[in-house]
Order: sequence, then C-alpha cells, then structure tokens
Amino acid sequence: MARRVSSPALVGRKKELETLGTALRGATASEACAVLITGEAGIGKTRLLAEFQRACQHATFAVGHCLELAPGELAFAPWLEALASLPIRGPDETLPADVEFAELLDSSTTAPGRAGRRPETSRARLFVAARRLLRAAAIQGPLIIALEDLQWASRSTIELFEFLAAALRDERILLLGTLRIERWPVVPQRDDVESLLREFEHLPRCEVVALSPLTARESRELVSAITGDAQDPAVIEGLVNRGHGNPLFIEEFAAFVAAGGEGVPESLRSSLMARLRELSPAGRLVLELMAVAGRSVPYRLIESASGVRGDELVAAVRDLTSHAFVSSDVGGREEIALRHSLVAETILEEMLPIERRQRHGQLADALIETATGLPTPSASSAELAHHLEAAGRFEAALSAAIVAGRAAFRTTAHAEADRHFADALRLREAVSTSHSEAAEDRTPLLMEAAEAAFAAGEGERAVALIHAALDASGSPANRQMEGSLRRRLGTYLLSVLRDDEAVAELRRALDLIPSEPRSSERARALGTLGAALMLGGRYRESQRLCEGALEAARSVGDTYLAGQALSFLGVDLVNIGELARGLEVLREAVKVARKAARAEGVFEAIINLSEMLNRTDLLAEAVAVALAALPEADEEGLTRRIGTGLRATAAGVLIRSGRWQAAAALINEGLALMATGEWLAALLANRARLHINHGRFAEAREDVDRAIGVAHSERVDLWPVLAAVAAELNIWCGDLPEARDMVQRGLAALTDTDADQLRSPLLAVAARIEADDAERCRALRLRTPALMAEMAAEHLRQAAGKILTSASLPQGIRAELACCRAEAARALGKPDPDPWHAAAGLWGAVGQPYNRAYAQFREGEALLALGGNRSSARQTLREALGTARDLGAIPLQQLLLDLARRARLDLTPPRRPEPVAMAAGLSGRETEVLRLIADGLTNRGIAAALFISEATVATHVSHILRKLGVASRLEAGRAARHLVIATPDTPLDPR
Repeated sequence: MARRVSSPALVGRKKELETLGTALRGATASEACAVLITGEAGIGKTRLLAEFQRACQHATFAVGHCLELAPGELAFAPWLEALASLPIRGPDETLPADVEFAELLDSSTTAPGRAGRRPETSRARLFVAARRLLRAAAIQGPLIIALEDLQWASRSTIELFEFLAAALRDERILLLGTLRIERWPVVPQRDDVESLLREFEHLPRCEVVALSPLTARESRELVSAITGDAQDPAVIEGLVNRGHGNPLFIEEFAAFVAAGGEGVPESLRSSLMARLRELSPAGRLVLELMAVAGRSVPYRLIESASGVRGDELVAAVRDLTSHAFVSSDVGGREEIALRHSLVAETILEEMLPIERRQRHGQLADALIETATGLPTPSASSAELAHHLEAAGRFEAALSAAIVAGRAAFRTTAHAEADRHFADALRLREAVSTSHSEAAEDRTPLLMEAAEAAFAAGEGERAVALIHAALDASGSPANRQMEGSLRRRLGTYLLSVLRDDEAVAELRRALDLIPSEPRSSERARALGTLGAALMLGGRYRESQRLCEGALEAARSVGDTYLAGQALSFLGVDLVNIGELARGLEVLREAVKVARKAARAEGVFEAIINLSEMLNRTDLLAEAVAVALAALPEADEEGLTRRIGTGLRATAAGVLIRSGRWQAAAALINEGLALMATGEWLAALLANRARLHINHGRFAEAREDVDRAIGVAHSERVDLWPVLAAVAAELNIWCGDLPEARDMVQRGLAALTDTDADQLRSPLLAVAARIEADDAERCRALRLRTPALMAEMAAEHLRQAAGKILTSASLPQGIRAELACCRAEAARALGKPDPDPWHAAAGLWGAVGQPYNRAYAQFREGEALLALGGNRSSARQTLREALGTARDLGAIPLQQLLLDLARRARLDLTPPRRPEPVAMAAGLSGRETEVLRLIADGLTNRGIAAALFISEATVATHVSHILRKLGVASRLEAGRAARHLVIATPDTPLDPR
C-alpha cells in the first residue's frame, strides 16, 4: 500500500489560487495574460499548478516540462510536449499541432554558414507560427499553456515564452510558467532567467506570483492533513520546525515519521536516504538511472538501460511508487517520472562517480538502441552527447555534439547550437584526430561554431572563433576560403561595433574574393563593406561599393542581396545630396526586399526609407511609412528588434512635427519592449529632447547619460544627434563649457566623413553657445572671453556658408544653417532680424513649429534691440508664445515672457510683483534691475537686457540703493538673494 506523503488538500495558497483564477477570467474574456510562479525548491509550485488545473475543467490545459540536463540542451522540447496534448489539428486540418510545429523546426532555417542568411527571420516566423497554433487551439475555449521548471529551460524555450508573453493580445490564452528561485542562492540565476524576471516586471498583462514559506499555523495544518490529529504534539512541532515552511520538506519528514521512523530527520537528505535503504536492488538501479536521465523516462528506455524487464520491472516501479520516489502517471504516457527534482539531486550526491559514469553509459547505449529520447533531432542527439561525455566516451560524444549543434541551428535554437558547437570544440581537443574518424577538420567546425555564436548574439565569441579558424587554416591555398573567412570576420566585428577593424577585414576579403566569376560571396562582401562605410558617414565610397554589390547580386540572381544593396545605396545618395534619386532607390529597395521574402531586409529598407524621408523634410510620409510597418513587424515576430526601431524613427519625426504627445507614446512603447543597443539610445535621445522642451531637465539628464552609455561614437547616424541634444540641455542649464564639449565630440565623429548634412544641427547649437557666451561676457565686461566667443562664432558662420553652397540641401538643413548664421551675428553683437525671419519661414515651410517659434523669439529680440517696429516685434513674439504654449514648451515660454516683460510688450496679463520686493518698496522695474545686478551685469549690460538707456539704469540703481539702505552695488546684490523671492506662480529663468 502506497504511503501518503502529501496533503489531500492544498494548504496556505488561497491568495495565489485567486490570482490565477483572475488571470484565467481575463483570458476567458479574450485578454491574454501570463503569470510566472516563482519560489524555492519544494515550495509547492507544481502542486499549485496541479490544483489550479483541477479547478479549470472548462479550459484546455497543456503542460510542458523543462529538464535538468546542462542548460540549453533540449531546445523547444517543453513546447512540443505541451502542443502534443492539444486537441487540435494544424491549419490544413491534416497535422496535429505538435507535428506541424516539429516540421516547422526541421524546415525553418538552413544549417550554419551555408546560405549566409541572417537568422532572425526564420526564428521570428517560427515564433509567429507557434502563436498561430495557440490561437487555433483557443478558438473553441480558453487555453492554458504551462511550462514547468523554467530554470532548466533552454534559452530558446525561454525566448519563445517571452515572445508569447509580449505578443499575445486578445486571444483566450493564459501562459503560465514555474521558476525555481532559491531564497539564498549559492550562484546567481542564468542571464536569460534574470531577463525573464525583468520582462515580467515591465510587460503589461504579466504578473509574478512569488510563493512564500508556509506560516507556522499552515505548517501544522499540513502535518495534520498528512499524519492525522493523533500524532504526538512534540513530533508535530519538530516537523514544523525542521520544515522551515517548505511543503515538500514537511511532507517528506511526515512520511518518514508515518512510516515508523524514529524522531524527525535533520534534513531532507537523511529522510530520503532512510527510504532508499528499503528499496530492492532493481528499484535502486531504476531510480539511479532516472536520476541520471533527469527527466520522465519511457519504460522502453529504462528496460534497455537497466536490463530489468517484464514483471521484475513492474515490481521495481511499484516499489518506487510506494516509497513516493516516482509517479507512474505521466499524462497517460508509458513513462515514469521522479516525484521531485530534489530526489534526483539527493540520489546523485549519494552515488559514487564511477556509478554515475556507468549509468550515463547505460543510458547512452539505450538511447542508441531504442532511438527514442525526445521528439526532435537536436534534443535526442543533445541528450546522447551529454550521456556519452559523462560516460567518458569522448569520440562518440564529439560526433553527437556536432549533430546536435547542426540540428539546433536548423530549429533556430541558436543559443543551444552555440553551446553544442562549443562542446564539440572542447571535445575535439580531448580526442586525437589521427585516431578518430568522428573528429572533423577543425576549420569547418570553427566556421559553424562562429555562425552559431553570431546567430545567438555572441558576436565577440564569433570573432574569436573566426580568428581561430584563420589560424588553423594557416595560409590556405584557397584564397576564396580565406576571403570568405575574412568577410565573416568583418561582419561579426561590425556587429560588436568594432567598425574600423571590420572595414579593414572586409577590404582584405575583397582582395581575396575574385571579381570573376560573379558570386554571392563577393556581392555580400561588397554590400557589408558598403554598410560599414555608410554607418561611418563615408557615403561616396559606400555608394561605389553598394553599386558594385547591386550589380554582382543581380548578375547571380540574389534578390535579397540586391535589395540590401539598394537600401544602403539610397541612404548614401540622400546624404550626398541626390535627394530625389535616393528616395526613389529606397522605395525600390522595399519592393525588391519584399520579392526576396526576407523580413529583415524588408524592415531594414523601410526604416532607411522613413529616416531619409525625415531627412528630406517629408515628415508626414516618414511617419506614415514607419507606423504602417508596425503591424507587419508584429506578425513577423520582430516586435522587439524591429518594432523598437520603427517606433524610435517615427518618434523622432513626430517631435520635429510638434506632435509631442504621440511621440511620447511611441517612445514609452519602445522602452517597454526592452529596447537594446542603438535603438535604445535613439529612444532615450528622443525622450530627452521632449524633457528638455518641457523643462524637465533632471529627467533629460538621466536619459542623456544613459543614451551616451549605449550609443556608439563612431556611428554617425546617431551620435551627432545625441551630442546636439546633450549640448542643448547644457545650454538651458547654463553649463556652456560642457555644452561646447559635447558639440566638439559630435563634430569629431564627423571628421573625415561626407556627412555635411549631419553637421548642420551641431553648427547651429554651437553658434548658439557662442552667442550666449559672448553676450554674457560683454555684459560682465570680460573682453578676452567675449572676443574668443565672437571669433568662434565667425568660424561657425563660415562653416555654415560652405555647406550652404550645395544646391541640393533639404529645406530643414538650410533652416539650421540659417540659424547658425543668425546666432553668429548675435554673438558679434550685431543683432539682425532678417536671417531669423528667413529661418522662421523655412521652419514653417517644413512643418517644424518648435524651431519656428525659437527663430521668431530671436527675430523679435533682434527687432527690439535695433529699436525697430515694436508692433511687428509684438506680433512675432505673440505668435511664438502661442506656439510654445500649444506645445507645452515651458523654457521657451519663459524666454518669451521674460523678453516681453523687459521690453514692456503686452503679450500676457501683467504679473504680480514679488511680495517681499514690494515690502522693500521696489517697483516691478526696480526688482528686475536688482535681479540683473545680482547676476553681476554692468549698467550697460542691464540697459541692453531691458532695452532701456544707461541713464535710466543709473537712476533705477540709485533708487534701489536708497530703498534697500545699502551703499554699493555689491551690497545690493547680496541683499537681492534674501529679498527677491519668486511667488509660486512665477516661473524661474532656466538660464
């Protein structure tokens, strides 16, 4: 008779069950959601899941189990297990869901290094196919998919779980996962597991249910449910104290006591060991094999591995079941499974190393004999390689690891393929090639390993592996092979932002790969080098290479490479001033990429088209192109990698267009998708610009600092823009030296490039810095610094003039350069409203209201400084103020209001005077003069700032000294710090 080792009722998890019930009700109402159940080993994650499953009679419940082999060895196996239990057929009504998914795994990609295809598309399509299958299963009613023990899942399994948690929207699907997290971890969680936890903290419709230890009361209730109320109270307290609130510990200890054991065991291990001694030799052998296998095991495999057959095996399994080590009811399948992973851990600790090695060898032989294992080639060969290596049979393990790596790559399990090839290389070193038919030549193996590492996002390891391949091949007679290796090396270097090294390797590759006959390899090398040079702003050289890549790709009929070359070529043409032709080429690039049916090429072309439409001031079309591609990116499973890029691109255009709320929404969506790399930097730069425009300088500083930490200073498509944003922030915060430094860093990135258009925003910001500094220095009578600022401004004016000689500049670039020249005139102390008026007109023509309002502010300021038409100045400033208010541009509003106050222009209702200043008897104008005295301005500087004569200033100063009872301007400035207190509705001057 089997002993009771668990409570017939779930104890202490009412709140957690209610949370799961709420999630299911949401899923039933077509609001898909995901829940992650976390806790230490034995805390009751599986029991909670089982109890919830029993309560969900109206829902389809499918469970997949992650297995404890080396991390990442059984890619997608839990998903196949879950899909196998779904009562649905594929879209064509011919294949069950698990069979269709398995076939997709087999056909989704090519082997590494053969077609040169980027892996993301096939992987994304596989993920989208999985989502379609789950949608089909949820048509008849709510569907619950549960994956147990995600801490052992392959990275690909976790990534599919993350994808579905983020992608599911209005489906009747509840996604569940259990994750073991120790309260006192000896080692940290794997990075991908940590990433999963972070995802659930940020994604909508995702929740973490953390199981805590049972309370003392709940522990007593659990003991009573297992042992009955007649148990000695002292024994019950011992069980409660030893169990530490862990249900598994309490149940195991209670079972020990119920079986007649003396006292309460000190640990779970001692309890299990006592029960192990009661097993028959056959039962002990079967249990050891199961612990080594680390999973539920088919009877046929156990028979083959143990030699225990027929009635003897049945008796052994009954023995294990009665001692509560295993369960023979595994979803109706002819398998047996360990009751808990802690059982396996305890048994493995008890076994001698030679015993573990023998059991691994027995399982390897059984896998070969029965050809069972798991449902995919990558899984079965991975398991075989694991057991062969643990058994010390390294030659056979090497062959199995290579097979496993290739199979995993075909199934888009790139992280697992990376691991298998790494194992194969390690095993190869342990095997003598001269005595092993299984050991393959090292160079091809290194190439496959590098491709798998690159596909898994491990670019630096891919670089190291290709270097090793080059070293292993020495100086190969086959120059084309060396060229292919160096082309790959250049590609991998580019992915890890080592651009200069990438360019050097790609040039060497082109010297080695023959131009005749035409080949895809040469087209790929030309296009990759063209892309590297384009990213570095060397557009004219990139143009020549991309044209060569296009010709080569077309000659060999490679549509994908042709579309890629067109995409890069279009960017080059726009940036060298061939605007219309560049846009035409980019539109063709999108069409060609669609013919190639490769999603990454399509979206790369779409993003490039949107960005160049923005560059050429076709803002409405730029936004429309980016936003129209978002649903398609979601359907292709590229929400994170491409969706963040599309959102960053569209947000930048919307900011220029004055649609700040829409831009903020897209930025927040992109950041919620856990953007990384350059797209994260772009999103942060866009959000920082919005913060600056709204006057939230502290928040802007956080975003700028974070973006600078992410952005790559050699990529001209982002770094100069980020430098301009950082410089503008420092201008508003009054840190002109830091602003000047950021501009120089931005301009340095453009040295030796053809990126004249990208210099224009930096030149405009730089001229503003010098103008602000020159005005400050003149007001303080600092002659030398003022002269230096004037000279710098004149240099910037000349630089802008050189760029303006081009006849094919977009209007937005012309507007920026016009602002640069106007700021330079301001720096020279020669205010001129005409260039500002021209700049405002250009900004208006291209639909950029914020920049237009700033130009109007400077235009009005120049009109007042020259004593011009006050009516015209009032109208210009009033229009600018209206725009600033509509946008919520607080700092710009403050500048406008301050100027209007000093010039006594009626733009807004009069402000109340400060109460403390009133009490001191100062008028509103005298208060303004006192503020400027406190800032250190001379009478001349105050006169210029307030648009009044120096004689009037002298009169105000005399009145101020008398009213404050002080004898000097210095004492008046000190008094100002105590007397001039802003009222709550008085905005502070951001300068």
